[in-house]
Amino acid sequence: MALPFADTAAMQLHLHEISRHVREAHAVLQLTKAEKARAKYERQTKLV
Repeated sequence: MALPFADTAAMQLHLHEISRHVREAHAVLQLTKAEKARAKYERQTKLV
């Protein structure tokens, strides 16, 4: 699943989709700095 934004709603959708496919097991989700930087940039631009 690829989402255009890294905000709270997008993360919730992503986690829900993972939980649908990973039953009775553990999953690891790794975020890179690119997603965090983009989210920070979008938060800053919304404030302007």
